[in-house]
Amino acid sequence: MSVLGCEKFSCLGIRIKPNLKIGSIFMRIYYRREIFAGANGLPFPRGNLLPVVFPYHEGARKDHPSAWYSPRLKGGGRHHKIIPPPKKILNPEIFKDKRILITGGTGSFGNFITSALLKLPAKEIIIYSRDEEKQLSMSRLYNDPRLKFIIGDIRDRKKILQATRGVDILYHAAALKIISTCEEFPEEALETNVLGTLNVKFACQSHGVEKALYINTDKAVKPINAYGMSKALAEKLWLGPGFSVTRYGNVFGSRGSVVPYFAQLISEKKPLKITDPRMTRFLITYSQAVELISFATENMQGGEVFVYLSPACRLVDLAEAMAGKDYPLEFTGIRTGEKLHEVLYCREETLTHRVERKNNFVILYPGRGEELEDYSSDRAEMLSVPKLKRMVEKWNACS
Repeated sequence: MSVLGCEKFSCLGIRIKPNLKIGSIFMRIYYRREIFAGANGLPFPRGNLLPVVFPYHEGARKDHPSAWYSPRLKGGGRHHKIIPPPKKILNPEIFKDKRILITGGTGSFGNFITSALLKLPAKEIIIYSRDEEKQLSMSRLYNDPRLKFIIGDIRDRKKILQATRGVDILYHAAALKIISTCEEFPEEALETNVLGTLNVKFACQSHGVEKALYINTDKAVKPINAYGMSKALAEKLWLGPGFSVTRYGNVFGSRGSVVPYFAQLISEKKPLKITDPRMTRFLITYSQAVELISFATENMQGGEVFVYLSPACRLVDLAEAMAGKDYPLEFTGIRTGEKLHEVLYCREETLTHRVERKNNFVILYPGRGEELEDYSSDRAEMLSVPKLKRMVEKWNACS
């Protein structure tokens, strides 16, 4: 290995020009990966040779309505949501007497999956995150003795290794997720989203975690920004025996999403800011997200990617649904690292996987595949303004 270690990057599918700063960063990826693989007698994965599973969506599921509850906390804000788990989605037997750990558990995903899991016979649910204030708020909100909190960062290998001892199921949701932040500080996205993910995987391997599921985003498909690139690389590093991935788009009404942002602008009587009138985004409800996680947990063997093919919406339609047709809009221009449309799976993935249909799911296996078009947000089922209004009404009624 040279000083820069550039010839070793082929194991990650990376080619870069000799540059001391970039080379030194990626040397750390290779070095840490070699440690956790070598220590466990594991070969370096060279490409994704395991099955990829995509749920098939045929419109909204009427038997899985979204459920919303968003209490306001002192000082304002909606830090946490209690989401009543949808019926006939979670299989209690999967989680019976299991110890479950959620990294980044005080975020939106952590809250809605915790709410669902607390209705099941899980033995213990461990929330691992850096934010003590959110942990305190969450503990008061749920008030369940099975809920345990650990202050820690996934960048700290020793701490996450200690936290995973005795864990049966792990959901890895911790990440830097704000696109503009990752664009400004790409090295931080690398440290958390890539190297931190390696730390979590090493901890799972060290303690024999039965099932480890990585919570990923549609922005990891054909990425053009530092956030998406870091999440795409993390997905490649994560996949393997006992390690699977879910992908989905924006969860309707989640913290940091466009819905509460629009609501804030409306309350302040300010124009709704949209970067481009053509922009579309996937939308998934809490119920659909829980359905995806439950299905993945029950059916994963390792190496699969589970994608909920949710409908999409035009942001201008969402603005109309929330504020009315005559409310002023301000088009600010597309930002660095932003796409007009997102993609949940791409044509190139279907070329390298054999496609089968099973019940409500499209399953892609390794081998020569049938070429399919990108599943992009401008080609997906588009939510109408009346449908979006009903979603907004449910969100407003409980916020």
